[in-house]
Amino acid sequence: MSFRICIVTVILGLCGSESPANQQGSNDDGDQTTRPTVRLGYIGNLSGSNSNQGESGKLAAELAIAEANKADDGLYRFELVAKDDQCDRIAGSIAASQICGDRHVVAAVTHYCSVAALGAVDLYHLFELPVIVWGAVRTEITHGNTFREIHRINGNMRDQNRTAAEKLLTKNLKRWVIVYEDNAYGKGHSDAFRKAMNDLGKSESIIEVITVSQGDHDFKNEIRRIVNGDADVVYFAGQTEGAVEFLEDLREEDDSILFHGCSGIVGNTFIDELGETAEGVVAFRGGVNTKNMAGGSDFLTLYEATFNKPPDQYAIFSYAATNLLIEAVNEVGPNRRRIRSWLNQVDGVPTAVGSVEFDKSGQNKRVPISPLIVEDGAWVHWESSKTSKFRDK
Repeated sequence: MSFRICIVTVILGLCGSESPANQQGSNDDGDQTTRPTVRLGYIGNLSGSNSNQGESGKLAAELAIAEANKADDGLYRFELVAKDDQCDRIAGSIAASQICGDRHVVAAVTHYCSVAALGAVDLYHLFELPVIVWGAVRTEITHGNTFREIHRINGNMRDQNRTAAEKLLTKNLKRWVIVYEDNAYGKGHSDAFRKAMNDLGKSESIIEVITVSQGDHDFKNEIRRIVNGDADVVYFAGQTEGAVEFLEDLREEDDSILFHGCSGIVGNTFIDELGETAEGVVAFRGGVNTKNMAGGSDFLTLYEATFNKPPDQYAIFSYAATNLLIEAVNEVGPNRRRIRSWLNQVDGVPTAVGSVEFDKSGQNKRVPISPLIVEDGAWVHWESSKTSKFRDK
């Protein structure tokens, strides 16, 4: 018996006491008329490394739920069932099993972390639960299977790294060292960037590839090799915690080498922990800055007024994905198969992150890949950069 099936067997035993999806309930937001209650799932990294992203995504999903429940013309009252994937494959499988095994959850917004998402996609297919990934970027999540339940509203690492290679090669940078964390996320970004450089005929520009363990705290030996090799750029393929410590060690030895990060470092925490050391770091992610998205200004205003703090960079994707699921339920009812079919026909639906179109793999085709740089304590688009080298011509 496979590990996932063992998890499913255990979890299903815990799901039998749930109340029906069509139960009647008063609207806690002021409208006392009764509506059928529909449950939507949320899965994110609510503990451990980068939990700020998972928590911000959850708050954004709750915001979308609250707005739907206040609407006078709403057909249903929505509830959010949230689970923690701990940014871990096993924990992600358990969280997915719990959500899938609750027969009253009709769809879900899932995963900031790729490793957790990769451990869960088979379960979503097995239980025919339609999901929209809101943050995880491993290309295989959508393109490594033919599952019609899997959709992704944000970008993927293939497109991120192709854009990164193309844009950085225009900046007269010649010698790259890739440093990647030895997990699915880090290796995936490293492989995608190396493939992009190879496709562009620039594989010789990568002078060394270094593997580090997630959780390492001393990178001095690796940094000496990088400095002695006269690298122009260090591409760190990993999450915020490792990137922060690596950059701190790098700047003790050299302050001229460009630090290039993947989307995993794009967030408030990276800047908060590094302060001025973060200045000049570049990274790429799917989507423009939140305030420049179609519904970004309204989302920022509502989020900050509700929670008294700004959202993290990926929260708006969770918000938009949750609203898409709410729209699907209102259109076709609280039925997993009908919601799956509705999502598979999404083509130009307006959302807070812009128009969404899912291709045959479930990937949103309309996600621009943004080049970002840290300036004055904030992630800004190259077009807005004060650094002429990175201002797009």
